Amino acid sequence: MARGLPGVALEAVAVHIGSQLTQVAPFEAAFARVAALAQELAADGSRLKRSISAAAGRRLQPAAEPWADLAAYAAAVRAAARATGLKLVLEPGRWMVADAGILLARVIQLKDGVAKRFNNCRCCHE
Repeated sequence: MARGLPGVALEAVAVHIGSQLTQVAPFEAAFARVAALAQELAADGSRLKRSISAAAGRRLQPAAEPWADLAAYAAAVRAAARATGLKLVLEPGRWMVADAGILLARVIQLKDGVAKRFNNCRCCHE
């Protein structure tokens, strides 16, 4: 569909499965699906240029669980990248920058759902 749209160029495949995941298995499964999608798109005539990997996660609570095995994560990324033959672009993700700063924010809008009010701000829970 994207190939038929004027001004749209399908150039990359990417995945984001959750920046708080710290185990390798979910990433391996996601990378395998993205690699399969890239191969399917290439077989269908798409000319992808790159694949973008999900960044390794990190929980943000005090005494957070450390990244389980960064070497295994890198091996999963490498295997999926080889399967696509595409240039790989990586995000640094929380595992690298989580302790490097602080976010100051305020709630400006709440979203009311059918069964839930969406707000994660501790200052305005009802």
